[in-house]
Amino acid sequence: MRALVIQHDHVSPPGPIAERLEDRLVEVVCHQVVPEESFDHPGVPPAFPDVTGFDLVIPMGAPWAAYDVERVGSWVGPEVELLRQADAAGIPVLGICFGGQLLALAHGGDVARSPMPEIGWVAIESDRPALVPPG
Repeated sequence: MRALVIQHDHVSPPGPIAERLEDRLVEVVCHQVVPEESFDHPGVPPAFPDVTGFDLVIPMGAPWAAYDVERVGSWVGPEVELLRQADAAGIPVLGICFGGQLLALAHGGDVARSPMPEIGWVAIESDRPALVPPG
C-alpha cells in the first residue's frame, strides 16, 4: 500500500501521521509543494504526482488559507483538482487542517476567514452526536 502525503511547506511535516502509516507497513511518499526557500513567496508553479499511483492521499496543514489566492493561488486549484481525481478513482483522502479546506473546495464547499482563529485543539459539538460525539 502507498500513501501520498502532501506536505505544503517545511514547517508542517507529516510527523505522527507518517509514523503511524509506516508502523502499518504503508509506503509513505511525501510531496512538498512549497520549498523552504520559497516560504515567504509561496506562489510556486504547481507540480503534483499522478494520484492514481497511490492507495491513500493525505493533504496536510499549512500556514496559509485556501482562500488566500493572492499568495498560494498558483497551486491551490491544481491540488483541488488532484483531490477530485482521487475521489473519482475511489482513492480515500484524509484532509488535515489546510488539507481539509482543500477537500471542502474539491467537493463544492466554501472556505472563508473565521471571525476568530482556530489553531490547535478546540472542543466541538455536533447535531449528530451518534456520528460525531462532542469533545
